[in-house]
Amino acid sequence: MKLCRGVVQPILFLIAPLVLSSTLTSFPSQAATLSLSEGMLNFSNFSQGPQNTNSATNTNAFASAPNPLDTAFATSTAEANFIAAPLANASNSSASLAFGQGNTYAGLAQSQTQNLGTFDIGANQSLSFNFESLLSLQAIADNPSLESANSAGNLSFVVSDNTSQNIYGAFGLSGSLATQNNDDFLNLQSDNVALGSTPILQSLTGENQESAQASVNGSFNYFFNQPTSVTLSVFTDNLANVQAIPENPNPIAFVLFGLLGIALKAWKQSRVRG
Repeated sequence: MKLCRGVVQPILFLIAPLVLSSTLTSFPSQAATLSLSEGMLNFSNFSQGPQNTNSATNTNAFASAPNPLDTAFATSTAEANFIAAPLANASNSSASLAFGQGNTYAGLAQSQTQNLGTFDIGANQSLSFNFESLLSLQAIADNPSLESANSAGNLSFVVSDNTSQNIYGAFGLSGSLATQNNDDFLNLQSDNVALGSTPILQSLTGENQESAQASVNGSFNYFFNQPTSVTLSVFTDNLANVQAIPENPNPIAFVLFGLLGIALKAWKQSRVRG
């Protein structure tokens, strides 16, 4: 897969194979699941620097395997930076990984970033910048009838007027994979944004493994007749979860997956609020 110029693969790309190989070696006879979701959204070549910036990140990870012979692992990482001077640039990266092996386990990882930059544009001036994005999803389940792996991600930015709330430009790249259904998708949307080279969207679906990758770069340029204050709002959100329920689950399994359902519901609600 060809990547955007200057893209560096997140660290979880390196972690995932290590986790998978080590656990499979320890328990070669047990089924396993793996879910990985990674996103990156970077900005450069601003026509002017922002007057104010704000960056925030959020990570959560939950893993449980009641049976000592089972394995569950979840981790997430997120980083956001908006530099105003001397050369304005912004970077967002988030990654989530969940792995499980055995008969009863659950793992959930979520990572989110936010960057905000406020720009005061003078009359008869333009705001312009370049951006590059990368979204990578993977879901693997050895036994889809008893296990599931889900991977989802969303990258987006909006340029909006601070007074009228008018939107001058928007971009969104999102995707979702699920080993137990056919609701997989990879979607690209943009409004008043110039896309660079042809966007690269790839997906691969197998019997027990699904993957999707998207690499998109482009630019934004808007001319303002009057003095205007605008905000560039950038968001990334990545989710990975795995679970396995035995054919005859015990009470501990019901509690375990009840907690996982609560966590998933909270993630969905946070996306609605965002």
